Amino acid sequence: MAMQDNLDTGTVQGMAGDWLRRFAAGFRAAPIPAHRPPAAPRQNARDPALPEPLVRRAAAFDPAGAQATDFDLVERALLAKRHVVLVGGSGDKSLLDHTLWLEDQVADLQSAPDLGHAAGMVAPLAPDTGLLVVDIDALRADAVTALQAFRDRYPDIAVVIGSRRFARNDFSCERALIADASLRLPARRIAFALAMSSAIHNNRVIRSR
Repeated sequence: MAMQDNLDTGTVQGMAGDWLRRFAAGFRAAPIPAHRPPAAPRQNARDPALPEPLVRRAAAFDPAGAQATDFDLVERALLAKRHVVLVGGSGDKSLLDHTLWLEDQVADLQSAPDLGHAAGMVAPLAPDTGLLVVDIDALRADAVTALQAFRDRYPDIAVVIGSRRFARNDFSCERALIADASLRLPARRIAFALAMSSAIHNNRVIRSR
């Protein structure tokens, strides 16, 4: 019986050894590709009954259109009839830097060192055609008093005051006693133009009260 058990055990072990050898030989025989081709992306079948997916495409940049949009903010028809006087102008030329483009937008552009000279320039103008842009940092300490006196004498002249001490632009009638709009200096072209347009509109509102 013991001999039979040993024989059976040896037979089983021999069969197992033969199977392992054949398995290993098959492993060695299988070639391994050096570069496997990438798997093709899976494409999910789309239900034709569903609507087409929405695709957002950015519009092509049009420099001419962008420029036109910017200058729509500048009310050309409103400014074209205005005689503008730039008053003051500190060492950094915050106002004078805008003269080149502004000349093409208004009826006339002049500069004055102070409000006294500016008053002589606007006195001959027809009503509702003048516009003052004042750098109050360049004026004397009594600039507020001088502006109030100017407003009393020329109420139909729209006034923009600019200062580096302003925290922000203010295109409202908040400072109606001395000006129709306030501009924080130095200012970009669009802010400069918006201040002038706002001053013209606000001046009409203030005079209608």
